[in-house]
Amino acid sequence: MIIETEPARHLLVLYRDLSQKTPGIGIGYSSDGGHNWQRLGSLAVYAGSIYDGGYGDLIQLEGNRFLAVYYLCDQDASPWIQGTLFILDQDLIGWQSANPSMR
Repeated sequence: MIIETEPARHLLVLYRDLSQKTPGIGIGYSSDGGHNWQRLGSLAVYAGSIYDGGYGDLIQLEGNRFLAVYYLCDQDASPWIQGTLFILDQDLIGWQSANPSMR
């Protein structure tokens, strides 16, 4: 899922990130209309009892606060929906989870 942030008009993406040592749900951004992307980090990883996930959506709340909603499932394919609140910093060089359990 890709959204355009307001007011900066950068692109923010939520994606299934299989490029890392431990795959998971990644977030990234582009400040040039999608020509170049920077990976910001993972919202969830496929480790322990988490086996799979993805197919998320992003909602911009007030200012630089966002809600990411995506599914995760365990090894017996029992899925659940999870949400993570996060904040992009003013310079779009990183993110911080607004959820204390993700810090």
